[in-house]
Amino acid sequence: MHIHNIKSGTSSLSALSFLLAAGLVLAGLSIAQGQNENNNGQTGNANRPVVANANGNGNRNGNGNVSTATGNSNGGSGGGTTTTAPGGGQPTGTDGGQAATGANDPNALKVTKVEGKLALFNTIKVTVQNLQALLKEAGNDYSKLVLYLDGYPLKGIDVRQSAEANQLQFDIRQTDNDETKARWNSLFGRPNLPIPRTKPVSVSVGVEGKQPIQTDVKQYPLTVIDGRWYWAYVAGLIFVTFLLWRWARNSDLLRVAKRPAPDRPQRYSLGFCQMAFWFYVVAASYVFIWMVTSEYRVFPGEVLALLGISAATALGASLINTSGPGETTRALAPQDSEGWFSDITTDENGKVSFHRFQIVIWTVVLGIIFLFTIYNLLTMPKFPDTLLALMGISSGTYIGFKFPEKKEAEARALAARQAQNPTPGGGGTGGGAGTP
Repeated sequence: MHIHNIKSGTSSLSALSFLLAAGLVLAGLSIAQGQNENNNGQTGNANRPVVANANGNGNRNGNGNVSTATGNSNGGSGGGTTTTAPGGGQPTGTDGGQAATGANDPNALKVTKVEGKLALFNTIKVTVQNLQALLKEAGNDYSKLVLYLDGYPLKGIDVRQSAEANQLQFDIRQTDNDETKARWNSLFGRPNLPIPRTKPVSVSVGVEGKQPIQTDVKQYPLTVIDGRWYWAYVAGLIFVTFLLWRWARNSDLLRVAKRPAPDRPQRYSLGFCQMAFWFYVVAASYVFIWMVTSEYRVFPGEVLALLGISAATALGASLINTSGPGETTRALAPQDSEGWFSDITTDENGKVSFHRFQIVIWTVVLGIIFLFTIYNLLTMPKFPDTLLALMGISSGTYIGFKFPEKKEAEARALAARQAQNPTPGGGGTGGGAGTP
C-alpha cells in the first residue's frame, strides 16, 4: 500500500544543482589553498641543494634561484679561484687561474653513472668519480653518506661499497625517519595515472649535513608504482565497487527496512549510504598508499574520528527507525524507494529536506579533499577539529530531525491501521443493515 509519492519540482532540482555546484567550488578552493601552502612550505624550507661549481658549493635560495659561492677549483692552474661575473655571466678565473668545472676535471667529485632499478625494495649502484675523496670527507664512515633524489636527501638508507672501484650500493627502502618518509611521499606524489609510468629524477650522493656532489645522472627513471601490483589493485577495486553496487541495488544492505515484497525495495538510508561511502574511500586510499610507499601506519586520529561520525550517524538513524512504533509504521506503510538521490535528500513525506542535503554536500566536499590529498601527497589528510565539528553538527542535525519525521510516520501508521480495522458500530463498508 503506497502512503506517499515524492513530488520534486523543477525549482527544487535547480536549487539542488546550484548548491551542489557551490559545494564543489568550495572544495576546489580549499584544495588549491592547501596545495599552495604545501608548495610554499617546500620552497621555503626544503632548500634543495644545487651544485653550481667544481666543488659543489651551490645553493638554491628560498625563492628557487641559484646562487654560486666562490670556491677553489681543483683542476685550475695556478691555484686560482672561480667567481661569478656580475650580471650572471660565465665564471671567470682570478690570480691567473682558469675557470674549472666538474665536467672536465678528473679529480672532481661527481656521480657519473647509476645502475639498477630505482624502486622500493631494490638495490642500485652509483658510480662516483674520486670516491675515495668523498669517503675521506665522511671520515670513512659509510653511514654518513646520503642518497639524493631530485635534491631530496634520503637519510637512513643502507649504503655499502660495491665490488667495483668507485661504486656504492644503496638498498632502496622505507625508513623510520619521519623526514625521509615525507620526502618519499613528495617523490611518489602525483603519480602518472591511470597508466603508471616512471618519473625522471636526478641522482646524487653527499655527506650528511653537506651539499650533494655534482651528477651527470639527471633523468634516471624512478618506478613509483609497480605495474603488476597496480593492475591487481585496479582489478580488486573494480570487483569491490561492483559488489557494493550490486548489494546496494538488489538487497536491503543500505535501506531503511526490509522490503515487504521482492519487487518493492524500501527507501535508501542516508546514514547507511554515508557510512558505506567513507568505508569505501578510506579502505581504497589505505591500500593505495601501502601499495606505493609500503607504509601501513598512516591512520591519523582525524580519519578515525570521521569514520566514527559516519558510524554514529548510521547507528542513530537505525535506532530511531526501528525503535517502538517505527517498525510497525513500516509494516503498515512501507516507504517505497523513489530512486537513490531522491531517497537520501527527501524525508519520509517526500519533501526535500535541507538538513539531509547539507550532510550530502559536506560528505561530497570532504570526500573530494580526501582523494586529492591522497593523490598529491600519498598521506591521509589531517582534517582540522573545526571541520570535523562541522561534520558532527550536520550529522547531529540529521539525527535530530529524524524524531519529528518518525512522529509523522506513526500518525500515518495509525490512520492506516484504523482504515484496515474500522471500529465496531462505526459504520462498515458494503452497505450492511447493522445489528438491531
